[in-house]
Order: sequence, then structure tokens, then C-alpha cells
Amino acid sequence: MNQPRVLVTGVGAVSPLGVRSRTHFEAWMDGRSAVQLARAPEFTSPTPQMEARVSGFERSQWITNRMLRKLLSPSAGYAVGAAGEAVADAGLVDAPTLEACGLYVGSLSLEVDPEVFVPPLRASLTPAGVFDISLFAKRGMKLLDPLFLVRALPNAGACGISVEHQVLGPNTNLTNGYTSGLMSVGLAMAAIQRGETDCAVAGGYDTLLGMDSLAEHLIAGRLSTRHEDPPRACRPFDRDRDGYVLGEGAAFVLLESAAHARARGARAYAELLSYADTTDVALLQRERAGDATALRQAASRALGAAACPAGEVGAIFGDGLATELDDLREANAVRELFRDQAPAAPFTAATSATGFTGAASGVFSLVHAVMGMEQQVVPALANCEHPDPRCAVHFLERAEPRPYHRSLVWTSDRGVKNVALVVGAPPS
Repeated sequence: MNQPRVLVTGVGAVSPLGVRSRTHFEAWMDGRSAVQLARAPEFTSPTPQMEARVSGFERSQWITNRMLRKLLSPSAGYAVGAAGEAVADAGLVDAPTLEACGLYVGSLSLEVDPEVFVPPLRASLTPAGVFDISLFAKRGMKLLDPLFLVRALPNAGACGISVEHQVLGPNTNLTNGYTSGLMSVGLAMAAIQRGETDCAVAGGYDTLLGMDSLAEHLIAGRLSTRHEDPPRACRPFDRDRDGYVLGEGAAFVLLESAAHARARGARAYAELLSYADTTDVALLQRERAGDATALRQAASRALGAAACPAGEVGAIFGDGLATELDDLREANAVRELFRDQAPAAPFTAATSATGFTGAASGVFSLVHAVMGMEQQVVPALANCEHPDPRCAVHFLERAEPRPYHRSLVWTSDRGVKNVALVVGAPPS
């Protein structure tokens, strides 16, 4: 029995470049960047940092439910906004279809505002300024917001989407590292193919602009220190690269079986042809420079499942993180996959413009792939001015219109977890 074909009929994005998918995509295509010096006091000491922060997102315009407006953390609010745009873009607002529509979300955010603890802690200090647990039990706990943990839970975005948009079908919230968003799209695709649902909202959201994320990435030495020129700080595949900038955002797609989309006369951006993922647990102990084995295997399996030779791929949408290990991994995967093509398909990534968006990053790449295919344009790869000879990937210095009918989307969490999708032109 043939599996249902899965189409992308709606897209949504809230990013540092724009709070709608079209605004976001056009800003990236125009070569704009949202990376700037951080203004928050905690990001300027002891050394200044850069960030790509969402601005202009008015939750009152995106979230009608008053409880959610008050309860949701910023990043969960972005998820509700991006998912809502995808639903509206597909023409399904207030449709009975949403009662059976699936919901598959990837997120990592445990977004706790440190200020929530300040009044309880102050009330728990002795006159000598020492924290006293008995004072905390008597006075401090009464000042602690009982909903602070509910606001911070990683599934808050999924809950908000379900409540706000009445997406009530089968659902899953995946917290499996930075590949979670694109993995969730794969779960939604599989659910439609198995006949569990005819349509699904799928995507990811994240914010890496908290102190915990900043400390983690600083200690790992993965953040750029090129503070004198923030828009050009992240330089993937450049010999002068020194890392990326932290960002935030949400990206979602509306998936439907071809029969369901055809029955209601929906237009489609693209077709999801295949999905594959791999894991290399050995890299948890030691990253091997340039080891692209697991990433290449994920991409190769996806291409094989789609019956798509590498020569038919018109563009590759990847991570472009501008660290030596990540760049070598992606460049080697491209070289091994496209060994017989000269040049290989052009590689592109938006990290230079949006910052690294964590669990949302792979879904942003998917949104770029389907919008690029719709417009028959391949976006540029920014800031690679002096290519590292070890990373001989083919890329465009500016966006170019060109016909293509297949693209490869992938994302990798330091080579440990790897996800790949093949996107095709929609069936006529």
C-alpha cells in the first residue's frame, strides 16, 4: 500500500529578522542581519556579548487568550505566533479540521526569569545578610510566584498552540537537543504517512539568550568575539571564523496529506519526500575534527529514501555555525555526498543573520527551503570572504534565481544527533 504523500501548505516564523515568515525571508534574501551588541546589563559584564533578539512581537496581536498572554514565556509566545501564522497561511483558521490536526513541537527552553527569585530571597536574609532556610519557609516562599515553573516548562509552547488555535489531535513535545525541531517535523510526517492524522502543525522554538545558555556556550568557546562588527561576526567556512552568536525564535510548518490538501483546494509550497536521522554516541566523549560520518549517513539515507541522486539536489540548507569542528563536519559531508558533482549544490545557512536559534534552527532551514523552492531562488551564504581551503563548499555570494526541484535540509547537534530531509517541488 502506498504511503500518503506529505505536502507543506503553510509556513510561519518569528525571528530576529522579522515576526512573519515573508518579512523574515525577504530580510535574509536582502542580506540583512539582526546580530547586534547586547544591551541587557547581564550580557555586558564582564565582557560585551552579541545577540540576535526578536523585536516587534506584540503578543496581544498574536495571542487572543488572555490567560496565555499572561502565562507564556517569551519564546513560548513566539511558538504560538509562528504556529498560528502557519495555520492561517494554510487557510485553516477556525476550521473543524484542527480538532483532529496533529501537533509536534521541538523545544528545549526552560525559561525562568531570575527576577522571580529576588523578593523571596531578600525576605529570607538575616540582619547579617545570611540566607536562612527557616525564614524562607516562613516568609520567602509566600512571595514566590507559584506559576513560575509552569511558565518555564519546555512544553508550554505546545500547550499554548493547542489552547490558542484549538489544535487537538495527536501531539508530541520533543526535547532531544538542538535537532528537536526538525525531528518533530519528521514525527509529524510519519504520523500522516501512517494515517494517524491528515494534517499536522510541526516545528520548533527556542531562546538561547538566558544566562545559562550564555555561560554554556562561552565556556565551550563557541561564541564569536568579533564585537567591532556584529553583522559580520559569524563567518561560516571562512578561515577567520571564530564562532556564532546566540539567537532565538520559532519556525513552524503545516503539513497535510496530498489527498486532504487536494480535497480542500489548498496550494502547496513543497512536498516532503523523505526523512532520516542518525546518532553517533562516540562523539559525546570526544569530537573528531571533520568526522562527517553520521551526518553524511543521515543525508545519504534521506536521499536514498527519496530516490533522489545527489546530482538532482539544487540547494543544501544547513547550519553554518562558523566553528572549526562544525564547519569541517558540514564541508566533509558535502564533499562525500557530492563527490561526483562539480560543483556540488550550493550550500546556504542563515545563522550569520539570525544567530543560532537552537531547537528552532533546523525548522528555519526547512522554511527557507520550501520558500526558496516556491520562488525558485537559492539564498546566499553571508560573510564567507576568505574561504578555508579545507571547507571547499560551493556557495553563492548573493541570492540567485535558478530552477530546481529538489533540496536537502539538514541539522546536526555537534555530530552526535543528525537529521536530514529531502524537499521536492509540489505535485502538479
